[in-house]
Amino acid sequence: MVRFEEPTLFPDKVMCARPLPGFADLAEYLEIALNAGPSRAYIARNIRTTAGQKGIAGSSIRACPVPLPPRSELAAIIAAVREAQAEATALPPDAFADQLRQSILHAAFTGRLVPQDPADEPAAALLARLRATPAAARRPRARRTATQPDLIGIPA
Repeated sequence: MVRFEEPTLFPDKVMCARPLPGFADLAEYLEIALNAGPSRAYIARNIRTTAGQKGIAGSSIRACPVPLPPRSELAAIIAAVREAQAEATALPPDAFADQLRQSILHAAFTGRLVPQDPADEPAAALLARLRATPAAARRPRARRTATQPDLIGIPA
């Protein structure tokens, strides 16, 4: 069974992929491959809309490119995907979101979120330059009023 990340409905087609005898592990791999990478992009490009309803032809799915690794690597790929799915579902949703947020912040603050430009000024040098700048030379922040003026009471 192929699971899609977003709700998808194919009311006019039910498709089934049966692996050849001796290739039972290919069914699970096919599910993984169709939900990732080039195969998913191919399916997204070939979806057609008719009368407001999305659909894809069986011939388009049969022509979908599926990368097929050596048989010796299939079990390792399936095991790695199962392990990643188990780790993702083991955490409560809030804990997973918190852990993800912390890892993103850590990557950002250690400079691993985006490629670094060696021509950029180091943070320590920037802070030292800002401390050396007199406070009078810095632009003051514009203060905002807590409430907007009442325009109704103003005579025209």
